[in-house]
Amino acid sequence: MMTSPTIATVKLVVDADVASSTFRWREFALRYVDIARGSELIASFMTLAKILFVPAPARTRGN
Repeated sequence: MMTSPTIATVKLVVDADVASSTFRWREFALRYVDIARGSELIASFMTLAKILFVPAPARTRGN
């Protein structure tokens, strides 16, 4: 059986700030979206835990 060749995907390792800003769509997300678009994002176990289990800080008035 023949298959077509796979297209190489760029793998991008992201830290907790980039991951949480992007996935929670925080104010800094726009800085990272264009860079990360089309890439496979790789995050550490601790980064994922931080995103899933640490509550986002409450926004204060004026922010």
